[in-house]
Amino acid sequence: MAGAAFGFSTEVWIWDSSSGELLPCWEGHHAGIWSLAWSADSTRLAGWSVGWEVRVWDGSNGKLLYEVEGHREGLKLSVAWSPDGRQLATGQTDGIVRVWDGHSGQLVHKLEGDQSHAWSVDWSPDGTRLAAGTTSGTARIWDGSSGKLYHVLEGRTNWVRSIAWSPDGTQLATSSLDRTVRLWDRNSGMLLYTLEGYTEGRNHLLAWSADGMWLAASAYKGDRGEVYIWHTPNWELRATFPMSGLIHGKPFAWHPDQPLLIAPGPVRSEFSLWQLDVDNARPPGEHA
Repeated sequence: MAGAAFGFSTEVWIWDSSSGELLPCWEGHHAGIWSLAWSADSTRLAGWSVGWEVRVWDGSNGKLLYEVEGHREGLKLSVAWSPDGRQLATGQTDGIVRVWDGHSGQLVHKLEGDQSHAWSVDWSPDGTRLAAGTTSGTARIWDGSSGKLYHVLEGRTNWVRSIAWSPDGTQLATSSLDRTVRLWDRNSGMLLYTLEGYTEGRNHLLAWSADGMWLAASAYKGDRGEVYIWHTPNWELRATFPMSGLIHGKPFAWHPDQPLLIAPGPVRSEFSLWQLDVDNARPPGEHA
């Protein structure tokens, strides 16, 4: 049943990936759903709500499998499945990243940081690294199995809003409210590149294309959004365009096989799709 899943209020809306049909809505949260994440094999869907709940559903029928325990220890800010689906990571307001058994919901690791909010979490594609971005302006990288801390990525002047591993797992991208995107080396933890160019708004979310050739980052200001796209071989800023539906809290993603971006909005029941002309993508300020 794998398809696009989005949370609207206390419901989960899912569109069939083949037909585009809206499937029956799933319920179960008592407060608004903030974030959703499919396991890699699409057998389970995890979501957290502003009511502090993290719940996991059966991907085939929407049956609630379990609710992660201990949620009152800190509001869950993000959820991420390990690539093999065996573990589920949650970033929380108490500054701790917790790793749960993906099948039973039992706690496996508590990865402690600097007590700032662990706002975003992401597993490397091979599952050997787990990274988290925090409101203190740092990001951390741990061993995905043992929980050993490898690197603390510092140098930010504002909190890290989003993190994303490159598809080959060699680089970690971090975005910050300081309006930059930074690229870090997986093995050494060294800063490789700093990407700038934001004209307004605050950096928000990141998304790599599946082939690793493009990195998209969003910025928002009020109810207006804008997307910046870099060509990763030379880190040239190749395109910017407005996305009126891309506001605080709304994700966007690349199509797995084509240079297409999808995002919810501009109204509640709609989604918008943009196609990047990869051969003629022009730097900002240039027009065809």
